[in-house]
Amino acid sequence: MFLHQVAKVPPVTASPETSVLDAIRLMADNEVGAVVVTDTNGKVIGIFTERDNMLRVTLRGLDTEKTKIKDVMTTSVKTASPDMSATDALNRMVRSKHRHLPVVDKTGKVIGVASIRQLLMKRLDEQKSDIETLEAYVTAGGPG
Repeated sequence: MFLHQVAKVPPVTASPETSVLDAIRLMADNEVGAVVVTDTNGKVIGIFTERDNMLRVTLRGLDTEKTKIKDVMTTSVKTASPDMSATDALNRMVRSKHRHLPVVDKTGKVIGVASIRQLLMKRLDEQKSDIETLEAYVTAGGPG
């Protein structure tokens, strides 16, 4: 399974000048935990997540209407290509302790976002299917 088959497309994006409040509204309206911050060409320059909001805005008592996401976003963003396997993406996310992975095309433009939840749910579905196949094999009495 490739990442482009699991990622949320199109991604939820915002400009660096977007207020924290507007970014939170975007996340709530789209039921996602992160907004990819892009430049005018659609290239990733950061990501603003629920965790960024909690640690860099709420905990500091910043005004969500006045604070721009460029001032509180995560700037060291790992990205992935659409043809990366879902397993490799999950491993990358676990190792780097990131819960969202922007998917970018060959030009660097963001085309989707994979979340750790999506990848784990996909993996669970695959394992459930494997278990059902094995159960069917065993209860059918095996070959012949």
